[in-house]
Amino acid sequence: MQFQDFANLIRLLAGQGKTSFQQFQPHSDTYFATLVNTDPGRNHVVLVAGGSMGGNDEFAICVALGIKLPKGQELNAEMGMDLLRRNAGLGIGSWCIKDYEGDTWVALRDVFTLKDVDPTWACARIQSLANTADAFESELGRDEY
Repeated sequence: MQFQDFANLIRLLAGQGKTSFQQFQPHSDTYFATLVNTDPGRNHVVLVAGGSMGGNDEFAICVALGIKLPKGQELNAEMGMDLLRRNAGLGIGSWCIKDYEGDTWVALRDVFTLKDVDPTWACARIQSLANTADAFESELGRDEY
């Protein structure tokens, strides 16, 4: 599967409104955002960027924003240790710090090579990222993204 095929699939699913993918917002030919339903009454945005390692080996970088850090505030050591412990127990991706639209976020990031996966698996992966990031956000009593 190529990145454009993957983006078109998410666009189609979001347009149908019959799946957990509810919105598709293209930013460029190699970057889009999708709104994914998670728990009842909640949803989460996942950012997806495509890239290439040369030849036909395209990959997707998926980022589910978790919580926004207050302006000018660094991640404290206690929260950093908590995120490292959480990484050890994750089934997918890893927690990271992501700058997005002028804000700094704790985010869940995952990368996979598109030629190695089928469309169902890739969609399930985005759903899992959204669910995990949203559960983290909910656990902290937040609902930001």
